[in-house]
Amino acid sequence: MRPAKAILATFMVANGLVLANVPSAPRCLSQLQLRVRGDSSRVSSNRPLLLTIEVANTSDESVWLYGDLTYGLWLWVRDASGKELNPSFIKEHLPPPPGADDFLALRPAHSLMLHDSHSLEELGLRPGRYTAWFEFDLVRAGSELNIPACSGTLKTPDTVAFEVVE
Repeated sequence: MRPAKAILATFMVANGLVLANVPSAPRCLSQLQLRVRGDSSRVSSNRPLLLTIEVANTSDESVWLYGDLTYGLWLWVRDASGKELNPSFIKEHLPPPPGADDFLALRPAHSLMLHDSHSLEELGLRPGRYTAWFEFDLVRAGSELNIPACSGTLKTPDTVAFEVVE
């Protein structure tokens, strides 16, 4: 029985060490929720894909983050068969170097929203039905700013179905 306990203890310690070396997401990511909804279901040359992106603080504490949601949104697209596409334009907004005034404390039960639009030219898609899904990269605060800003990637199960028409 003792050898089995020794092997089990060794196994647990080894796994604990392995788990300790795996980087975990910052706690603040679990305090935020990304929500996306489509405000239009058809995209054409004169009608863009309209989206509402929301980052909500679902915790009881304020969370520091970059205050402009224009930067950090990633848009991914699948066609009607489920095939992941590489549109000619994947929406990636890169911010200018952030300053201290660019960050804010998002209070509990508050959210930031962005109303975003993507033209047919940006999407680069042919006529058909598509589904988009999203990730949001939170802008990091440089250590010299001395701001405890949340960083990492927010993901959402939200998808937006839309149709590209001529």
